[in-house]
Amino acid sequence: ASSLIVGLILAPFYGYINFSVWSWFVLISGKLLKGSGSFQTIRAAYAWSCVPMVLSIPLWIFILILFGNDVFMSSAEPQTLTGFLMWAVFAISIAKVVLAVWSFVIYVNTLSQVQNFSSLRAIGNIILAVVLIGALMVVVWMLMMFAFSKVAASPFIFFKSF
Repeated sequence: ASSLIVGLILAPFYGYINFSVWSWFVLISGKLLKGSGSFQTIRAAYAWSCVPMVLSIPLWIFILILFGNDVFMSSAEPQTLTGFLMWAVFAISIAKVVLAVWSFVIYVNTLSQVQNFSSLRAIGNIILAVVLIGALMVVVWMLMMFAFSKVAASPFIFFKSF
């Protein structure tokens, strides 16, 4: 119960940061593709695309009823799913996939509207944002390895081994 309470308290802050950071990367990648959306409209497009995910709340409640606090524990004992539990997890997984696809379709359509893109170009906008985030993470990782590693003489030592 305490994990759930902490999650409910921290979720709005995490959500706001997530919406803002993701929207910024989509804005930057969209500008590279000559998009016309503003930060506010891109964030609104992302927010509207997340509306179907509200339907996953009852699914999470059902999961909590089935598995209790073990859902939040990384050290929980693995359980063999049989009978009802197996079918319940399967049905919930299918429902969550359907909700995710629905959200993605909404996001592509709303993003294409605010950026004045085709649907395919909106998908390219999303992919480019993911690539930019990945590149930033690699740079940060390399800088951290350089800063905190006594072995590395350069952040590019990884590439010297090839």
